[in-house]
Amino acid sequence: MYGFYNTFLEHQQPGRTSDGQGGFRINWATVSTIRARVRPASGSDLKRGGKDSAKLTHVAYCEIDDQIRVSDRFYDSAIDRIYSILNIRQPGGIAHHLEIDCQEFKSGSD
Repeated sequence: MYGFYNTFLEHQQPGRTSDGQGGFRINWATVSTIRARVRPASGSDLKRGGKDSAKLTHVAYCEIDDQIRVSDRFYDSAIDRIYSILNIRQPGGIAHHLEIDCQEFKSGSD
């Protein structure tokens, strides 16, 4: 599937920093860069998306990475887009690739 992937995404995970007033601020740290393919969600994706289908805008395909979690996000620096991870699937249950349902945000709107 090497030729299938056509972009690189920064895999980012959230962290908390005190705001000095009893609250906190979310900071995002890049933990890895992965090869991926991102495509707009289709009608069948929306049906499969369940409760998050209203938010689903894109599906990302990438190699298996055990560090990717639903609370994480991807950043595509080539087009300055952020993809919040809604759901992670491993089709067929084989360790081949992941299909990740995402919601797109423009950078700066996080």
